[in-house]
Amino acid sequence: MTNNGDIYALQSSNGALIWHDEIAQASPFNALLTNGVMYLSTFTASGNSALYALRAADGSMLWNYPVAASSITTAMLYGSTLYAGATNGMVYALQANTGAIRWHYQTDVGF
Repeated sequence: MTNNGDIYALQSSNGALIWHDEIAQASPFNALLTNGVMYLSTFTASGNSALYALRAADGSMLWNYPVAASSITTAMLYGSTLYAGATNGMVYALQANTGAIRWHYQTDVGF
């Protein structure tokens, strides 16, 4: 991952490039890899971040969920629900396989 939205998947044994993808004008960070899916939080200076789910094998986007915040915490997966907090004070619970919102909650502080 780079600060320009680029994501690289490299072969662990020799560092060869497997795939490369770009998230539009967002810096991905804090990746969670599980069950063949990479969940990414993003950071943007404009305050329009998102959570992304990419197929780990080829980098194809499965879904994204936009958030009106400058950054999002590392996503946590429990069962079939993906949880993340954002700098706008919201906590989000998303359906892990589709990115559909299950619920959100406004806290008193941002993360």
